[in-house]
Amino acid sequence: MRYRIDREDFFAREEEQGTMAIMVCRTNQILHFNRAGRHIFDVCDRWVELDDFLQNLGAVNTTPAKLRRYFEELLYKLHACGLAKLEELPKPVGTGCRLAQLSDYMHISRFLTANAQKGQSCATMVGVRYNGPYGVYTRLYEKQTYYLLSEREGELLALLEISPPSHISGNAVLSISTAVFREELDSPSACEQLHLLMDYAAKLFGGHASKLRYPYMHPRQQWMRDALAGCGFAQTAFFPCELQNGSDMIWYDRMI
Repeated sequence: MRYRIDREDFFAREEEQGTMAIMVCRTNQILHFNRAGRHIFDVCDRWVELDDFLQNLGAVNTTPAKLRRYFEELLYKLHACGLAKLEELPKPVGTGCRLAQLSDYMHISRFLTANAQKGQSCATMVGVRYNGPYGVYTRLYEKQTYYLLSEREGELLALLEISPPSHISGNAVLSISTAVFREELDSPSACEQLHLLMDYAAKLFGGHASKLRYPYMHPRQQWMRDALAGCGFAQTAFFPCELQNGSDMIWYDRMI
């Protein structure tokens, strides 16, 4: 991986105990760096190989693998914030279903931006701010969302966005908020991808959660509701006039 940070793009301020704060000029966003992380700004205004940076970092009290992972994730954050330019990012190459990692944030953002409002996709949020690199990065980093991906030779075909429960007792219920499919997929192909991802979700989260849940609230979700019937989902609750606009809400669950 190679990166470049230009000094004209930020202001730096010394903080206590050797830490540093950075303000991104384009967005006025404030970022804080510990004594190790601040070294990413030691070389600016030119391209830097991450391997060279790590070799010149000096003695650190951690393993090489943890050190590399720390600075890779730091560079992803700076890139998502618009402060760092990156080249030679890792590219997915696999086929099948998998759980997204932090390094997938650009891969996911591009896919959502291109497909969230097309084909059979049914996304809760379609705005650039939500689906842009920083939004996706933040949800992955803070574990606000699980992204389940279906790929063919590294090319994304479909994606599920699943939210973990927050501060509830009893068995966990995972809520499916978004299903996005590549625009070119017809309805049977999208159904097949949805089935693969739901089976993968059941296998991945089985033992940690009791069920997958899809809330139905709008007629535009009709395709998704019909497709879920073939994935082991059944209606479990009906809430008449539950929403502010007077619409009903229906829960469809799959036990896992």
